[in-house]
Amino acid sequence: KKFKEYLASKNWEEKIYKSMHGLVSQVDQIVAAGLGDIALAHLESLQDKNTGLFGEGYVEEEYKTKALKGAISFFVFMKRPIPMYEKVFDYAIKRVCTEKVEDISSLSSSWGTVSLVIRSLTEYGGESGRKESLRLTAKYADKFSELILRTAEKLQKFKKPDGSFSY
Repeated sequence: KKFKEYLASKNWEEKIYKSMHGLVSQVDQIVAAGLGDIALAHLESLQDKNTGLFGEGYVEEEYKTKALKGAISFFVFMKRPIPMYEKVFDYAIKRVCTEKVEDISSLSSSWGTVSLVIRSLTEYGGESGRKESLRLTAKYADKFSELILRTAEKLQKFKKPDGSFSY
């Protein structure tokens, strides 16, 4: 009961990234306390049924992307398939294509989301999940080379004189 009250007390609409980050950073303790399923149910209740995103009240796309990666990380940690995975995957691919990069973590969040969707399907979705992961990657197979090149171009902004990249 106290954990549900704690989850309800968070500002999931206006501070989705901060709230999600707080939850994900405590995943080990949440699972150890036997509260993982309660957290997952709460996350599922926050997921917009039309978009697959979490925290629609947040204006900045960057924070929606980071919150999305946090939420699906929680599902992967719990070894569960991500709900509405195709919408989540499509959104992440769209962000890779269109996002204006102000910090390197934006690209990391988008590509991380793509990777986590595929991982959740292949590792925790059974045979049908494996088939879905192949279908999703085939859906964008002709675009991946271009997306990787665009990402490399965007990353140049963060390249240091010694050839390293800042985070």
